[in-house]
Amino acid sequence: MQRISKHWIVPGFNCREPKATTWIYETYYPSIFTIVSKITMDSPDAEDLVADVFVTLLRQKSDFESIRKIAFFLYNTARNISLGYMRHQQVVKTKSPELIEHMLKMEEEAVRYAELNAAFQHLIHLAIETLPPQCKQVFLLCFTEQLRNAQIAAKLGISEKTVANHKIYAYKRMRMEIGRADHASMRAILGMILI
Repeated sequence: MQRISKHWIVPGFNCREPKATTWIYETYYPSIFTIVSKITMDSPDAEDLVADVFVTLLRQKSDFESIRKIAFFLYNTARNISLGYMRHQQVVKTKSPELIEHMLKMEEEAVRYAELNAAFQHLIHLAIETLPPQCKQVFLLCFTEQLRNAQIAAKLGISEKTVANHKIYAYKRMRMEIGRADHASMRAILGMILI
């Protein structure tokens, strides 16, 4: 994945800058592909449908206000395109009650996945905001720009040991903040991700 400052992703994407659009694609492709595959029952057309989702995003004329809104748009578009595809397949084949039931179940799962992912992104953002300034800088350089400890140390003018200590503290602090989340399944998902 390309290194890009998160502050420039949304404005960059709104201007259709290649780095920002590539970052959005590389970041969200796996989850969009998972949603499409589940709804379409691993259709061989899944990759084409995912491409349609991203083409639809790129054709949007209105600007997005946040990464979260871009993600919502992608998840909703993936669901709609996949369900449209399945409805078409249903017409082409037979009107199977099992297929209808499967489509409804997959739609509910896709919506739930999108909601959990959005809640996760929001929770991570809130947790990052609780970090002390230098610790937050280290965390963002490490996980959004994917810099190594030595690179972060050189950029901030601190020792590699200080960078390592900030990362450990950031993990502990974020796990504590995330532990306060109300929803049990959200805590479980975040616990797996931050292990």
